[in-house]
Amino acid sequence: MLEILNLIEKFNDANIKLVFVNQPELSTNQNSALSSLLLAIYGYFAQTEREIISERTKQGLAAAKASGKKLGRPKGAKAKVRVLDPYNLEILEFLNMGVSQSSILKIINNKLEKQVTITSLRYHINNTLELQKVKK
Repeated sequence: MLEILNLIEKFNDANIKLVFVNQPELSTNQNSALSSLLLAIYGYFAQTEREIISERTKQGLAAAKASGKKLGRPKGAKAKVRVLDPYNLEILEFLNMGVSQSSILKIINNKLEKQVTITSLRYHINNTLELQKVKK
């Protein structure tokens, strides 16, 4: 809470006025004691809410851990085959023929069980091309 008040004080010293459109009573352009009080109260509520959320999150993580649930991102195998890997040669051939990426995406998605996005295809193409440069 003191951080907010110190920040507001720095703004006032630098002649910077804060204007809140939805809550004009908080604006510092009025230089009223009421706006300072309301800012302090709202700052206190915000800080308290952050602390409560943090406590609840920690309690939830502790409960999940106690029940034996694994937390965090699962560790993947290093030799994992990515969805588009089996189609590397085909994708590269299409690129060399001048086929657009959106057309390649349509062709490849017809062969996949779960479709991928254009962003995934572009990421795959960039990684594949980088790997080829490194190998050369």
